[in-house]
Amino acid sequence: TVTTLYLSNNELGPEGAMHLAHVLERSYSLQELDVSGCGMEDEGVRVVAEALQLNQRLEYMDLGDNRLTDTAVQLLATMLATKAKRAQQSSVLFPFSLKRIVLSSNNITSNGFGLLSA
Repeated sequence: TVTTLYLSNNELGPEGAMHLAHVLERSYSLQELDVSGCGMEDEGVRVVAEALQLNQRLEYMDLGDNRLTDTAVQLLATMLATKAKRAQQSSVLFPFSLKRIVLSSNNITSNGFGLLSA
């Protein structure tokens, strides 16, 4: 089974992110994902964040250099908050696996990074 997927510097764009989201929804083994420099933009992060609501294995995701803005950070912050709430409220074990997200070399402001601390 595949545990690491490096797709960096491939112009996936938002359309490719939709395909990636399908992989994330169905993957029971993927732990590391590098999609840095893939031109995903905010729309691509939207579909990936939605897919990560269901994913219980991914621990590391590199979204660096994807032309992301504060909008993408808001989407990720919402996804993280939802997963954390679900993990706390669940009577069955619901793993909260995502431990590292890289957002370097994007168009994110200090306000955007502040969204992650809320």
